Amino acid sequence: MPDQIDSLIATVVGTDAEFGDAGTDSPSFYFSGQDDTAFKRLAVIPAAVPRLVECLGWDRRSRTTWGGAPVLVGAVCGHVLRVTPYARKRNYSHPWVEYRDPTIDRLRAVQLLWLNQLRRDPG
Repeated sequence: MPDQIDSLIATVVGTDAEFGDAGTDSPSFYFSGQDDTAFKRLAVIPAAVPRLVECLGWDRRSRTTWGGAPVLVGAVCGHVLRVTPYARKRNYSHPWVEYRDPTIDRLRAVQLLWLNQLRRDPG
């Protein structure tokens, strides 16, 4: 039976949203789903961090797109992970996900980096 975190992850990766270039001088992007209630709720639950790391490696597509093409679930989970207090407190710049349709291999490599980080510093 899914718990609150599972339900929020399912909602976030099932949301019609998109990643795109922000069109600024410095390379940056936007995520249209960032203001969604489920996204905001998921990002502040400390126990969600390991689950977000887990979903980095899921081999399925989300409803979020980049240039009209659905991206892997891990790209969305990676973005939620990026805005968690856990990540912000540590002022991380890496490991982050490339949002332009990342490969499952790249997502799993980032997942491994996060798993190692969580083992060293669980929270």
